[in-house]
Amino acid sequence: MEVSTFRLTRSARANLDDILVWSAENFGLAAELRYSTLIIQAIKDVAQVPGHPLIVWERVGRREVGFYHISHSRRHVPNPDDQVAEPRHYLVFRHQPEDVIEILGIIHERMLRRKAVREIFRKIEKVGLRP
Repeated sequence: MEVSTFRLTRSARANLDDILVWSAENFGLAAELRYSTLIIQAIKDVAQVPGHPLIVWERVGRREVGFYHISHSRRHVPNPDDQVAEPRHYLVFRHQPEDVIEILGIIHERMLRRKAVREIFRKIEKVGLRP
């Protein structure tokens, strides 16, 4: 089993905050907790197996990025009662040196992936990468 560390960009943290606020407002605090637990598990799963067969790799411009639908991690959530019924987001990430998985953003499954990735990189270039 491969194991990598991970870090979230500012863009990914902002996406996460927005998703969790929306989840709490529309479905309640318990749903927000379930969704945050699932997203954290998905990040851990990608870091544990960066070459996972359910990761879709795409070249966007000169960059290669991975997409991982968080629904693939539903059964890995420690408490089965915490499973999210219909997860709707992808993690967007890339490999960095020294076995670091950099989470670039979290996008809704209905978004056009290439367009979303271009927007993520625009934000990263504008506000910086680090948290």
